[in-house]
Amino acid sequence: MYPGINTYYVHYAELYNSSKILLYVLSQRWKEQVEKDDGKIILDNFDSGFKSLDKKLIPPFILTMYSFLECLLSELEDSIDKSKFELPYLREKRPEITERIGILHELLTTKKIDKSSAIYADYKYAIKIRNLITHASGEQITWSRMDIAPIGVKVSANEYHYNKEDFIKFGFEGNIFRNKEADKIIRYLAGKKLVPEFWQGRYQGWLNYISLPPVANWLFRSIINMVTPTLLELAKSDDNSIEQFAKGAQRAIFDKEISQNDYNEMLKNK
Repeated sequence: MYPGINTYYVHYAELYNSSKILLYVLSQRWKEQVEKDDGKIILDNFDSGFKSLDKKLIPPFILTMYSFLECLLSELEDSIDKSKFELPYLREKRPEITERIGILHELLTTKKIDKSSAIYADYKYAIKIRNLITHASGEQITWSRMDIAPIGVKVSANEYHYNKEDFIKFGFEGNIFRNKEADKIIRYLAGKKLVPEFWQGRYQGWLNYISLPPVANWLFRSIINMVTPTLLELAKSDDNSIEQFAKGAQRAIFDKEISQNDYNEMLKNK
């Protein structure tokens, strides 16, 4: 360690690159599986799809992508310390990360982010997924009513398979412990056609249920789409410290400084 070198966190560019590598591996494996299954993988052929080893890469990807975001905002706070601006909160009492980006955006641009937008809604759910991975307890999946179970799908419980009659025979009906916040997340993702529609009758724990590359791609875009408008605005700042931070972040994320038109094209082709 040397005086003046920040050793408190890994810089955001390294975390971003790690996220991109993980996402590339996941996307390539998914593409191979979709081609193998003739494209019938999420809704029609969910259980025969993605292998468990690949699924295990998705939680680390989500946590790394979140770390990138947290690090990016921390480095923005460092840039604010060197600027004419002053942080409106103490670092040990930082607001939630869903709110922090809006607070910093308004501080540095005097403009508010649109919290009613689809981009902000996606961003909030991306953060909810990370928080649930980090802080939530597990689930015991059975059903309170068998009529909401997926038709024709066997039930996995304690590594054995049970049919509807078995649930009644062994008295499993009514034995249910599910995370309600997880159900909200899954319902949101199902509405975007990213996970199977039969989420109410799911027989897998929530994290295994959503560990699919389409969800990983969506989460990646959700975070990038949230930070990019702020970086575009900050790159126009008359404060050198803020301007240089924003332009450097653009080069790290997009390999170049981008314009609003560039970003609009990215949204079209996402």
